[in-house]
Amino acid sequence: MTTVENAPNKPVHLIYLVGSVILFYLLQWSIDWIWGYFAPVPSDFQISLAAAIIAAATGIVLYKNDRMYGLANEV
Repeated sequence: MTTVENAPNKPVHLIYLVGSVILFYLLQWSIDWIWGYFAPVPSDFQISLAAAIIAAATGIVLYKNDRMYGLANEV
C-alpha cells in the first residue's frame, strides 16, 4: 500500500488560496472606501495592485508560519 503525502494537504492549500482571494476583495473595497473618505481615490489599478500585494504577502507569511499551518491542518 502506497501513501500519498500531499493528499491530506490539498484542503489546507485550498483554505489558504480562498482566504487570500477573500482578503484581496476585502482589502480592495476597504482601501477604496477609507482612502476615498480622506483623500481623492487613486486609480482602480493602484488599489487592486496594493490589495494583491498585501493579500499575497499575508497568505505567504501565514502559510510559512508553522503554528498557523498546523491549525489549518487540524481544521
